[in-house]
Amino acid sequence: DVPSDSRCPTGVTCVWAGDAVAELSVHPGCYKAGCKAASAALTLHTNLEPREGVALGYRVQLLDLRPGPVAGTAADSSRYVAWVRVSR
Repeated sequence: DVPSDSRCPTGVTCVWAGDAVAELSVHPGCYKAGCKAASAALTLHTNLEPREGVALGYRVQLLDLRPGPVAGTAADSSRYVAWVRVSR
């Protein structure tokens, strides 16, 4: 989910880049029928801290959130894609 997106829209000159907040759910792989693996939530930012966090033993870094805002256009939350790096 992206509950907040104050990034500078395309086509606008801004004083600062702004920030978007991405709420991510981390789920470990579970390939067995009926598996009820634990999950964890992370709230990460594009331009403020934290930009990364640890959940279930994995380090998750938010690299980018697309698409960025466009001046005069309402955000469509169904189009957001978070680019992340996951490592142990």
